[in-house]
Amino acid sequence: MSKPPKAVIDQPGLKIIVTGLIAALFLGLGLKSQITSIKVSQAVRKSIVSMGSNLEVDFENAEIKLSDWGIPKPYLVINQMRLKNLVKVCGQGQVYVEKLIVPLTFDLIFNPDKAVISPRFNRVEV
Repeated sequence: MSKPPKAVIDQPGLKIIVTGLIAALFLGLGLKSQITSIKVSQAVRKSIVSMGSNLEVDFENAEIKLSDWGIPKPYLVINQMRLKNLVKVCGQGQVYVEKLIVPLTFDLIFNPDKAVISPRFNRVEV
């Protein structure tokens, strides 16, 4: 005796799609909760302090963007950054950067000793 063919409604496709959508929603919201502006700003401030340079760095906020107009290009944005030299060499050495954009790659994330190749600056005042 052969079994009758399954109806379209009995196919496992809908279960796979719903499971995939739920997993994507869970992972997406989990990632979004970990890269909030407050957490990223704290991490950037902590890394600046750990570098121990003779520059005072102050900024308004930092955030991670995951895409650029729908194209997946993760990058770090630091807004209204002010760099001030703590060692007085020749007057008040201060630099203001309206927006600093640092592209993020997997190689850069997993290898912190690697240098950033192409940061972009918007409106720099010296």
